[in-house]
Amino acid sequence: MLRSPRLYIIVASLVLLALLATALARVLFTFEPIRVGATAYNAHFSQTDSTPRITATGTTVRQGRTLATSTDLWRATLVRPGDVVRVSFPDLPEYEGRYGGLYIVEDAMNRRFRRTIDLYLNSYREATTFGRVDALIERLDPRTLPEEFRNDPVNLEAMRKGQEHYRRFLRALGRSAP
Repeated sequence: MLRSPRLYIIVASLVLLALLATALARVLFTFEPIRVGATAYNAHFSQTDSTPRITATGTTVRQGRTLATSTDLWRATLVRPGDVVRVSFPDLPEYEGRYGGLYIVEDAMNRRFRRTIDLYLNSYREATTFGRVDALIERLDPRTLPEEFRNDPVNLEAMRKGQEHYRRFLRALGRSAP
């Protein structure tokens, strides 16, 4: 039983602090979907640099996991290398079933692109016929990822390498990592 007014103030302060921390966590880890243009690429020499199967973060490309984004999204911190994003195609159900899902931001697109993502596909023909379509991307809180995704060592390594690459990217811009 609380008898001291000072003790009441301490307990009330702790409860208020816990509520504030919960609200702050919701704000920091809730990400609104972003509408972007979506294209596809392949490890063909005409679509990549001199290391076609190695991403900007140093990982090996993998269909259904590797996503390249325009660096303007990095600068605005909407998505960052190493982030896991859900890609969806609300206007194209045939794309949703085939290409929608969880991806890791592992690669960078050429500077000339803005608000664009590029999905890695194994097939050159499929990548060249993908076209440019509208997509929604939503950055996910790593704590809410499906267990099989979180426990895959290849995914964990891709996320770690992406975060390291993002720190180097920010240092090159003269900014510090969040």
